[in-house]
Amino acid sequence: MSDVLTKNDFYTKAMQSLSSYPALAARVQAGDVTITQQIGAISHMLAELSWQIGVGEVEPWTKARDSMVLAEATAKGIMPYASAPKWSVNIKNNSDVSNTISAGRRLLDNKGKTWVVTDGLTILPGELGAVTVEQRESKVISHEVTIQGNFYQIEIPPLDLDQYLISVDVVRSSDQMKFKKVERFNNVEPNELVYHIGADETMRLWVEFGLAGVAGYIPMVGEKFEIILHYTQGPATLESAAPFSFEYSYNTDVDRQTELFALSMVFSGGLPFSIPEMREMVNFPSLHDENAVFLSEYQFLITRHLSPFVFLSVWNEELEEDIRGANVANINHLFVSFIKSGADVTEIQARIREIVRIADNSLRVKFVDTAEKTIPMTINLRLSSLHDEESVKAKIRDLILLMYGRNSVFARRGRVRINWQATAKKIKESIVELQDNVSDFSLMVDEDDSKVKPEEFRYVSVESLSINNTPLKSY
Repeated sequence: MSDVLTKNDFYTKAMQSLSSYPALAARVQAGDVTITQQIGAISHMLAELSWQIGVGEVEPWTKARDSMVLAEATAKGIMPYASAPKWSVNIKNNSDVSNTISAGRRLLDNKGKTWVVTDGLTILPGELGAVTVEQRESKVISHEVTIQGNFYQIEIPPLDLDQYLISVDVVRSSDQMKFKKVERFNNVEPNELVYHIGADETMRLWVEFGLAGVAGYIPMVGEKFEIILHYTQGPATLESAAPFSFEYSYNTDVDRQTELFALSMVFSGGLPFSIPEMREMVNFPSLHDENAVFLSEYQFLITRHLSPFVFLSVWNEELEEDIRGANVANINHLFVSFIKSGADVTEIQARIREIVRIADNSLRVKFVDTAEKTIPMTINLRLSSLHDEESVKAKIRDLILLMYGRNSVFARRGRVRINWQATAKKIKESIVELQDNVSDFSLMVDEDDSKVKPEEFRYVSVESLSINNTPLKSY
């Protein structure tokens, strides 16, 4: 990256150029702020621009700016969607007649949050049954088309605080026709009832329709649409046997005599992708519309639908046989190893199988147990006697664990090596005590990258990180 000039650099150059203008130079020497303030403001703006240009030079390799991360994320269809939490709820029928709990029935927990039953059930008198519920709600935005044109857009308003978008439905008001969502307008026939969700680098969202005579539907002036926003209130944890109630609990006697209480968590839910998570996601080079994808793009696809993971690694039969040898049982298999907190393992496995089946129904999924493994790292310091040794060690330890610890982006993916040069550069930039041109350090990672298996959950721990110091003598 080129040198990034500071405000002082620009200000000093401007002051030096005043020698050609004696009258202005005299006013500056007399303390005339009408000149120095303007030059200072311009210098500040030029310093900001210099920083942007410097960062822009490394953008092809590292998406450093948040705006660039968001822009590329929208180009690849990575939307700010959350995932709704799911729980299993016990239902006890204390009445003398059967009670049918239909899918879509709304329940309330003891905190007033709305949950929706995803699978219906009929419970006989005196019996106990369980249903799965999802914490989500909906709101409807009505819109009337004012102009007719290609790629007509309807902006999606932001949700309230602590409300996170799950999905969007588009319904034509006149006949309640539900439009189909497409990733882009690939393989879409003219006048086909579809829509696309667009976004910009500020994560402003809109519904977008098609192109006349080419792909998709063109709304007519005066046509009315209902934009249905499905949202959740984020990850939810409930106490064991926490009570639930029907949203309308006094409709019938059988409802009044039915008890509902939390049984177990199925999926804790997830917030929209954070900037660090998006920065990792946009590193995947190819675009696809959720049809068949290749090799590592399945990792992108699964992460996109089920994030966050503590650890996720996806690999194909070629890599599997490169590690463990050829086996006819590996043909047309995709291998997945994962750790996900706050979720039922069986439920997540079923969802991964379904995601892969939709992408390519010729593939079968085989799950491999994850093996945790710590990475030995040694940092040898040569600190000036002016610095507090324990303070420097603590700073380095915190930095390394942030970069490569168990909860880091690095650890989340399998078969990623620690770049020694990038790590050393980050340490030098972050630890002020190592910038004095006297202190020094060296870095060593004691790991054979060629023997790393894809199911290994690798990270640097407090125990595997060794920081030593040989103090420099003062002369």
